[in-house]
Amino acid sequence: MDRVETGRAAPVALRIPSQRNRIMRNLFIGLVMAAGFCAPAAALAQDSAEFAGFKVGVSADYRWLKGDADTPDLKDRLKDRESGFGFRGHVGYDIPIGERLVLGAEGGLSKGGESLSLGNKLGRRTLDPELSWDVSARLGMAVSSDFMIYGRAGYAWQRVKDRTEINSPAKTIEDTRTEGGLLYGAGVETRLNSNLLVRLEYDRAEFGDNLSSQKLQVGVSLGF
Repeated sequence: MDRVETGRAAPVALRIPSQRNRIMRNLFIGLVMAAGFCAPAAALAQDSAEFAGFKVGVSADYRWLKGDADTPDLKDRLKDRESGFGFRGHVGYDIPIGERLVLGAEGGLSKGGESLSLGNKLGRRTLDPELSWDVSARLGMAVSSDFMIYGRAGYAWQRVKDRTEINSPAKTIEDTRTEGGLLYGAGVETRLNSNLLVRLEYDRAEFGDNLSSQKLQVGVSLGF
C-alpha cells in the first residue's frame, strides 16, 4: 500500500539577483524623493488632480511563472516556465503632486497561472501557484487631464503548494509556503469619464527560491 507523508519538501537553492534588487531599491527611493521635492507645488492648477482620489478595481491578465529549484529526492532540477490567465482585484489612493505628477499607494490580491513541474523515472514534483498579494507605490505623470503614464515599485507575496511524489519507496511529500520578493512595473491609465478609468500594465516580481512571475494586465477602476 502506498504511504503518504507530509512535511516540508527538500530545501532548494536560493539565488536572489542582488543587482536587480539594488536597482529596484534605488527606484523605490527615487519615487519617494520625487514626491518630497514636488510636494510644495501641490496647490497649483493641475491635470494630475483628475487622477487623484480613492480607487477600487479589477484586472484580467496573462502571466508567466518561472522556477529553477534543486530537487534532491528526484536527483534532478525543476526548471520550468509556464503561462496562463489570471485575475486581480485592487484598492488604492492617489494624490496630485504639482501640475503633472501623481503619487499613489495600492494593494492587490490575485490568483491564476499554471503549475510548474518536473517528472522522471524516480517520480514527479509540481509547484502550484495559489493566492498572491502585493503592496506598492506608483508615481505617474499626467500627459493630459485624461491620460497618465506611471511606474510602480513595491513588494509581492506568492503562496505556493509544493508536492513531490516518489515512486520507490512510494511516498508523497507536500508543503505549502509563501515566497516574497520585489515587485516593479509600468503602465498607462486613461480616464473614460468622471468615475471610470482603464489601465494597461506590465509587472514583474522576483520571489525567493528562484521563483519569478511576469504579468500583462488590463484593468478597470472606479474612482471616488
